[in-house]
Amino acid sequence: MNLRIARASPIDFTNVHGSQYSLTVREAFVRKNLPRFMGYFEDLLKENGDFLTGADLTIADLSAFPVISYFGKGIADYIPKDCLDLFHGINAWMERVGSHPKVVTYRASKS
Repeated sequence: MNLRIARASPIDFTNVHGSQYSLTVREAFVRKNLPRFMGYFEDLLKENGDFLTGADLTIADLSAFPVISYFGKGIADYIPKDCLDLFHGINAWMERVGSHPKVVTYRASKS
């Protein structure tokens, strides 16, 4: 399994503070960085199957799921709710993770 760690990098907005953390910065993120990050995860799904590391749900999926799904919730300033619409593999994966019986059971226990 090739995880292509060299392609992965943190999302870094630390050099932008206060009012400079602006529409321009986030638009650039959606236009440039988000496709690169989502492409990395889509490649993993194409190579490994239904989940990030293979056929079964793992901690990798459970760790990435809330981070990736955050972008599609429409709660981050200047990040459009539809920013993940073009990433069909990611959307199918989010549906699989969100509807996995263990995830459903866990969510039900927390509500």
